[in-house]
This record gives sequence, C-alpha cells and structure tokens, in this order.
Amino acid sequence: MSFFPWQAAQWERVLKQVRENKVPHAFLLNGVEGIGKLQFAESLAAYLLCESTSEGKLEQACGTCKQCRLVESETHPDYKHIGPEEGSSILKVDAIRNMVEFFAQSSMQGGRKLAVLSPAESLNHNAANALLKTLEEPSGDSVIILVSHSSGQLLPTIRSRCQVIDFSLPETSAAKQWLEAALNKDELSLSGAELDSVLALAAQAPLRALEYVKTGALEENQRMLEEMAS
Repeated sequence: MSFFPWQAAQWERVLKQVRENKVPHAFLLNGVEGIGKLQFAESLAAYLLCESTSEGKLEQACGTCKQCRLVESETHPDYKHIGPEEGSSILKVDAIRNMVEFFAQSSMQGGRKLAVLSPAESLNHNAANALLKTLEEPSGDSVIILVSHSSGQLLPTIRSRCQVIDFSLPETSAAKQWLEAALNKDELSLSGAELDSVLALAAQAPLRALEYVKTGALEENQRMLEEMAS
C-alpha cells in the first residue's frame, strides 16, 4: 500500500510527526474527489500499525509483518473503515457510536487503534455531534483519519480539532503520466489527445479520470459532443 507521487510532500510531513512521536489523535485529509486521499489515509493507517516502522526508518509500511498482513486481508481487529451504509449517502450516528465503542475497547494487537472515516461531509447532524465529542475526549492511543472532499461542510469545531492536510490536484503532466501507467496495467491505452480529453472531463483528477475510462464515460461524452455538433 502506497501513496501517489503527487502526495510526497504530505507524506513527508506526516512521516516527520510519526518519527518525532507527535501523531495527533485526528487527521483531516482535504481536497477534491478523485486525487487519492482515501488511498493516502489507508497507507497512513497501515504505516501507523506496521511493526517494522518502529524498528527502522522505513518510508512506508513494510507489507510483510503480521500487522501489515492483517491490514492487507482486511481482518485487522484494531482498524476500521467507517462510512455510509450501502445504498445511503448519509453517515448516521449509530456508525459513530460503534466507533466510540471500538475505541473504548483495549487494542487486540497491543498497539494503536485506527479508524478511517470517509467521506466526512456525509455525517448527519447527530453523527457530527457524536464525532465532535469523541474528538474532544480521545481515548488511549487512538487515531481517526477523516477524508473529506469538501471540508467547508464540516462543523468548524470538528475541523479545529483535527490536523488538516490539504491536497491539491497534481500537475497535468504528473496526472497524465500516472493515468497512462494505470491504464497500461489494465491492458488499456489511449492516445495523448484522449488522455487530455478524459483528464479535462475529470477536472484533472486522475483517479476520477481512470474511472471514467473504465466505465465508458469518455466515449459517452464524445458521442454527446458529436450529436450536439451534428
């Protein structure tokens, strides 16, 4: 599990805190959708749980220790993903209450307890208030990583209790290079002009652009443009 090339500065910032034992109880990863914030959160969670990072100056989670294997298999007892229920766009208070109970229990692996909450702006009013109380009174060695596509929609008091890390769109050349490599892995290819078109359609967000290619949105957009021009 790794971060994306355009997230190197944010990763170095967090890495410095980890090495200095200054990890906050809550991070807020903020930026437009489709630039890899959730993957960054997952990579950070894996790094904070990894056994080998405490034994050496690793830049990323080792991927081979017991904790990393549990994370990879999605069976780590001290790590939770929190989001809206399937079919819903709202994150309700019961999910936050379950998270509070999760943090109140002792660590099963003897280390940190982690929760990744995404998207944070999906919290309804009651859930937001419950989260705020948790942020005001963090329990033990726990870390909550909030992922937000629009942090301005969050309560100011939630934002103020998190370390905010802002993510910008990658430069066009970096986005194009990554997208081309990602497509090649899936045995897909686009011309230079097509890469430019799908990135423009995705507002330069490379992960969104990749999704558009896989779902045929680029072809649909081109078809609509042709129909409008005819």
